[in-house]
Amino acid sequence: MPPTIFNPYRFAVGGVTCADPFDDSGANWTNNAATNKIQIDTVSYPDQLAWVGLDDIQDQIAYRTICGETLDNSKWYVNFNQKFVAKDPTDQACFLLENCSNSTAMNKNDGYGAGATVDVLGLYIHSDIAVNAKNFLLYKDGSNAWVKSANAGGGAIRMEAGRGTLYFQHSRESATSQKLSIFNSSDFSDNYDFDATFKSPITQTIPSTVIGLNTWQTLSFGDGTGYEVSQQLKDLQMYDGVLP
Repeated sequence: MPPTIFNPYRFAVGGVTCADPFDDSGANWTNNAATNKIQIDTVSYPDQLAWVGLDDIQDQIAYRTICGETLDNSKWYVNFNQKFVAKDPTDQACFLLENCSNSTAMNKNDGYGAGATVDVLGLYIHSDIAVNAKNFLLYKDGSNAWVKSANAGGGAIRMEAGRGTLYFQHSRESATSQKLSIFNSSDFSDNYDFDATFKSPITQTIPSTVIGLNTWQTLSFGDGTGYEVSQQLKDLQMYDGVLP
């Protein structure tokens, strides 16, 4: 019998796909930033992916495979924590974390891959509390246009200006539904409810044809000159084949 070879990226159903995907000095990430503001597992920003001094900088993209795995087409979830840091708490920046079916189509044009043929389930996270500054779910089905969750209670989460670190849980609840929960605590037990209407959790109906997701892509950008915002993504953990 040949010897068993241990592959640290393989996992049992329900196991952690990537327990710490930043703990490799960024070796498995492709940094595709046009004007580089990204630091991945550096001395200043260890075990995280950080965007520093975004200002009016766009298209700050990084991506990697989900540790060589293709996610289940009906159930999985990902946990992470995230925060924005700004000179003024109302300065604006946006951040997308996407689970994609390929690593290249999403990097077309403005970074959203608007004209690309790719399946995506993801999150759109905004830093401030302006009228339209809320967090949404989103999906893309092949060559079709992006679809955001509803700008209404149950479809969007409003953020507090100057908020600190929050804990995010994004899940595919079924072949046709995805969910975002945001928590105040690291044990994912205290739902974020700054706004009584636009509060956690939110859900979105999705097409069952969004399948074959195997790549993480992150995109962060400042929203106008003078908005000196930085943001950090940490403790990214993916669980496949189970729900929380």
